[in-house]
Parts: sequence; structure tokens; C-alpha cells
Amino acid sequence: MDKKVSELLETIDLNDEDILMILQSGQNKKIKAMNAFKRINESLSNLDNTKAEKTEVSTLNTKVTNLENTKANKTELIPQELDVSSLLQNNWTEYNMCQIFKINNIVHLQLCVRNGTETTVMTLPEGYRPSKTMFIPATINGSNVTDPYVSINASGQIQCANANKGNLMFINSTYKV
Repeated sequence: MDKKVSELLETIDLNDEDILMILQSGQNKKIKAMNAFKRINESLSNLDNTKAEKTEVSTLNTKVTNLENTKANKTELIPQELDVSSLLQNNWTEYNMCQIFKINNIVHLQLCVRNGTETTVMTLPEGYRPSKTMFIPATINGSNVTDPYVSINASGQIQCANANKGNLMFINSTYKV
């Protein structure tokens, strides 16, 4: 056993302080062993600190990922509104406050338009279009038309049907895209 300890202790680099302590005490093996254990403990302590730091970094990375996911989810809740006046076609104009916005893949359409010359009111951009044609009741002011409605097709065209094109028209709908 002494031989193995001696061989182990031989591999440890001694500094001047170690040598001075050995010369003064005359207890070579005891001092070498104590210094060796001290260095081993310091190394183990450093290793534990490194492991703790790695664990801390991993925890921080997880927290950052969670925050990024939370931010992405909140971003989906911010209304993405369109400029209605830039989408209107065929002389259709806004009469009152018009809104088209999307929150979390739900489109909210609130239109009050008038004076159109053709049945196509506007074309919605991609991301705001339904997957298939929808028929929505509309309210027409100044018209004797029965059951006025608009259709919104998969290509995004909003068209009025059973309505006089020049009248005031109210459209209110919510749908998933």
C-alpha cells in the first residue's frame, strides 16, 4: 500500500512552499499526502462548481426558451389589422369605421361601405381568406332587397349578392383561417 501511495504522491508537482514544509518538518510522506489531499479537494471543488455552473446555464437556457415561447404566444394575440381603404375596389368607399383584423387565426370583419359600381367589394390578402366560400347576411340601407348577403370565397373576394350596388351595406362576420 505504501508503494502505491508513494507512486501517486510522486506524480504530484510540489512547489517551493511544499518543499520548505517538508524540510522543516521531516515528515515527508505526511506532508506530501496532506498537500495532495488539499489539491484533490480543490480540484473536486472546482469540478463541483463547473457542474453547478453547467446546471445553472441549462436552467437559464430553459427559462429563455420558455420566455421566447410566451412572447410568441402573446404576439399571436396582438391584432393584425388591415388598411380597409386600400383593399376596396369598384368605387366602394368606407362610410363609417371599417375594420378587418386577425387575432390568433380568427378574422374579424366589420364593414360599412357604399357606392360600389360592381358586385366585388374587395379582395382579402392571403392569411385573411377562408378555406372555402362563406355566405354572410348583410344589411342594406335604402333597399327593398330581400335577404341581402355577401360571399367571401377562398380567393379572398368579397362580393355582394341580392343587393343594389349603390346602397349603403353593413357586413359583420368572424371566421377562422
